[in-house]
Amino acid sequence: MALGRLRLGPKARELKDKQLLEEALTLFAYPDPRQAPAGYLLEDEHREELAMALQRAVRMKLGRQEISTLETVYREVKAMHEKLLESGNPTAFMLTVDEFIDQI
Repeated sequence: MALGRLRLGPKARELKDKQLLEEALTLFAYPDPRQAPAGYLLEDEHREELAMALQRAVRMKLGRQEISTLETVYREVKAMHEKLLESGNPTAFMLTVDEFIDQI
């Protein structure tokens, strides 16, 4: 925990980042981190968000784009699909982007 405070704390730019860091560090104080007050951070929705944030940070540290080209294309396809759904395009209702990707 001291390492987190000494090495990571100063890098947190905003108050909410510092608070999240402190909350995340409390997970190390519990034998079963899911029982910690910040245990909700280990739920699937938060784990995915954390993994994406970690991936962006690593990419930036390596001097690469924050978001990969594949992720950019995926987001654009999802946005286009949403527009087709909003416009009432009947073919857009047949399959979602994620269903299509899962079939590949």
